[in-house]
Amino acid sequence: MLGYPVYVDDILIRKDILILLIFAVVVKFILHVPSARARDAMAVLILTAGVLSHELLAFIGLPSVAMIMLISSQLHHWDAKELSQKQAVLHAPVRFRSLRSLLWLLIPLGGMLSILAWKGTRAQAYRIGLSWIDSRLAANPQGIQGGAIGWIGMPSEKFVEDTQKMISQLHFGIPTWSLVIVLSAGGVFLVASAIARRDAQRAWLYVLACLFQFTVMIPIFYHAMDTGRWVIMCLFSAFILTIETPDPLIDRLGQLVPCPSFLYRFSTPPWLCPVFLALWGMPITLWKPWQFVLHAPVGFVAKTYFYLRILGMPRPTELLG
Repeated sequence: MLGYPVYVDDILIRKDILILLIFAVVVKFILHVPSARARDAMAVLILTAGVLSHELLAFIGLPSVAMIMLISSQLHHWDAKELSQKQAVLHAPVRFRSLRSLLWLLIPLGGMLSILAWKGTRAQAYRIGLSWIDSRLAANPQGIQGGAIGWIGMPSEKFVEDTQKMISQLHFGIPTWSLVIVLSAGGVFLVASAIARRDAQRAWLYVLACLFQFTVMIPIFYHAMDTGRWVIMCLFSAFILTIETPDPLIDRLGQLVPCPSFLYRFSTPPWLCPVFLALWGMPITLWKPWQFVLHAPVGFVAKTYFYLRILGMPRPTELLG
């Protein structure tokens, strides 16, 4: 979580961090609280509040939460093939519990549908702007509607048009969308490589979680132009799923989707992941090629030094005498 401001936009407190924290708490409840009813009720309550706070959580949260609910509901049960007929009969309610867990998710889904039904108007955006911007700007409506507030009430065609314009832009003859794919794959590779040094199966889970999260986020990538934010949200949410998943569940997932054998033999130099993660960056919107450097940890350090120099900090040579 602390790395989010470094990789995205230098803002320490942002709603995306709150979304990730809510997602982490929900995953923690589902995977680690033994009581099914308390687990589902608390997780759904928190998830619904999160969805109503920001609809993005419906995409990175609802599908993955449904998946882990479905799998984890059978985590502590024997495989039906290994049960006697009497034990299998006693085990019949497992499917019912799985269905009951999924039915809980109708509540946050209803919250998402309500957001789509009452998405606001331009007049409401204007009044919101007036409520938190100096009243002297009231004569200039364009000056009070910045950021997400300025998009309230906009038709979806406008979202798609601006997004397509951004991702089709060329950098050195290379379209932005291809750079996003390459950088996203690079981020997945670097994090998975770091995990694989300790646990190949967990690294494979991270790759699967990333594929799942990127897939369910396709509508957001298509409609909203903050591409860098969506990439980071996919990588971070997949990492949360990876580190919170207990070993028994990873073993069960390994039976469903076996880990490729080469991952057990795969190894990277110890320096590779730290060095390239220091150079890896993903800005919110990709308009200029130099943004990739500025939004990497190396760029963050350089910008911090630049700001400190503006504030009067002496050069390193002066500090060292």
